Amino acid sequence: RGRGMRHFPAPLLNCVQIRRLDFSNNDVKRIPFEIVQLSQLEILVLENNLLTNLPLHLCQLSHLSKMRLQNNKIKRLPGELCKSSSYFVSEGGRGWE
Repeated sequence: RGRGMRHFPAPLLNCVQIRRLDFSNNDVKRIPFEIVQLSQLEILVLENNLLTNLPLHLCQLSHLSKMRLQNNKIKRLPGELCKSSSYFVSEGGRGWE
């Protein structure tokens, strides 16, 4: 969290038991496909990065229920994410902790 990282470290993406991933306050521009290996991920925090879109492969994370994305450059969410009632996507405010 907050180390100016531009990419998700490969060893991190091999930790399949991670339930919460906080990668806020970095310089991440994209979410790699390999994130689908985090099959137990429930909460994804990516505030204050340089993301411009969310990839559809996030839909493969069956346990993912919350994402915090504020202060990025995301203009719109993929339709598949918007249709899913299981996601809570926060673009602003403090919807959850």
